Amino acid sequence: MSDPAWAYQQALFTALNGQLTKVDGGALPVFSSVPEKTAKPYLVFDHREIAPSDPLARRRDEVFVYLSVWSANAGEREVLHVLSQVDALLHQKQLPLSTGRVVRVYVTRRYTQRHEDGVTWAGYITLKALIEH
Repeated sequence: MSDPAWAYQQALFTALNGQLTKVDGGALPVFSSVPEKTAKPYLVFDHREIAPSDPLARRRDEVFVYLSVWSANAGEREVLHVLSQVDALLHQKQLPLSTGRVVRVYVTRRYTQRHEDGVTWAGYITLKALIEH
């Protein structure tokens, strides 16, 4: 079976795209690469780490995916709003993959931070999944 890393990212994108809302309503866009001059708020896939987790006779990977939410609203309300939506959509879920199998997705960390410009807020969420090949 082929490496399911890309299939997992596609499944995450499908699970999130069109499901997240801004704090004042309206769809929140999801990107793997943010187009130049995109207005905030939005969610972006930052990076991932993959570590083998091979039990006996199976091929498994422990996959960490890092997502960021960016908002220009005052305070951290909007990023907290989006992070809680991501948590509700993905924590302890099994996502269908075109190749491989997600055993389960876990949200392992959420945090917020004011950007150095003093106005923009960012929220970060870490997803951990065990994926069988």
